[in-house]
Amino acid sequence: MKQLNLVRTIPAQSDAIDGSTTTRIESARQANFPRAQRGLELLSEPRLANEVLARLCELLDLKPGWDSYNAPVPSRDSAMFTLEVLNKIMKPDSPVPFVVPSSSGGIQIEWHQKDLDFEIHIAGPYQGDFWWNDSKAGKGDEGPLGADLSPLHSAISKLSPAGGK
Repeated sequence: MKQLNLVRTIPAQSDAIDGSTTTRIESARQANFPRAQRGLELLSEPRLANEVLARLCELLDLKPGWDSYNAPVPSRDSAMFTLEVLNKIMKPDSPVPFVVPSSSGGIQIEWHQKDLDFEIHIAGPYQGDFWWNDSKAGKGDEGPLGADLSPLHSAISKLSPAGGK
């Protein structure tokens, strides 16, 4: 059986997104779906918006059992909340995260660079957890994901070019 490697499939540049994904993103932008519209409006940085939206579209198109262990498809609610979380924590110079499905039907966003490992698991709106570890500084944090996203700001700041110096 063919193994899926979904971990590192985010396009390197927004022009690497295929035509069908671009069409789906534009259809979502124009459709009368209030939650989708809100999520699209949340991401103001074009490269981040295009890459994350393309990846979320791919994840929502997965079939049940995508991992060969009967994993559910990520929920639309977790995809919409992923957009909200990223809008609230990302800075203009933050790197684009890897976006992968979780075996529980959620979405995981993660960064692994600059001696920092940072992961956010989103099970649904205001449900999930986060974990980060700065191996160089010997610091880290973990906890539940809720309405207060302030614990995530120190980790995302370390990822920006100016933040890790």
